[in-house]
Amino acid sequence: NPKDDNRHTLVLDLDETLVNSDLVSQRSTALRPHVIEFLREVHRLFELVYWTAGTETYGWGVIDAIEAAGIAVDGKPVAGPAHPHSLFRHHTLEYRKYIWLNMNRMKYLGHLNRPIHNTVIIDVNTQSFPLTPRQAITCKVFDFRFPDEAARIAERSGPTPFRTMN
Repeated sequence: NPKDDNRHTLVLDLDETLVNSDLVSQRSTALRPHVIEFLREVHRLFELVYWTAGTETYGWGVIDAIEAAGIAVDGKPVAGPAHPHSLFRHHTLEYRKYIWLNMNRMKYLGHLNRPIHNTVIIDVNTQSFPLTPRQAITCKVFDFRFPDEAARIAERSGPTPFRTMN
């Protein structure tokens, strides 16, 4: 049981964080530069949870694209049906900061039944974690429709350094 292995939990958003997908046709999914190396490394260090505010059908399509990239650690896939920790739109909470604003989807980390102090979420949308901002890391949006920007990200970043949480 992953809850008992004493690893911290890392929650990863899919959309525009790890990948960018064509939401209209759902025919193309681009992986963020260096995401394969990132996933291989963090899989060794953390219990991984994939969480998207997208539908389950959409989410599995994106997770399948990650799995198709051949991301595995010690022969075990870090995504796909063999990966048990994937959450979707129906696992989020709807909320409105102000009555006149559109509804937002919140990823409430308490739903994971993991110690909050041992859980971190990486997401591009700060509205995804209003109740647990200290457990969150925001990152820049990845959008494959702007290949020059994706190339600059890859060029600037070089080999990705990793840090463990104490």
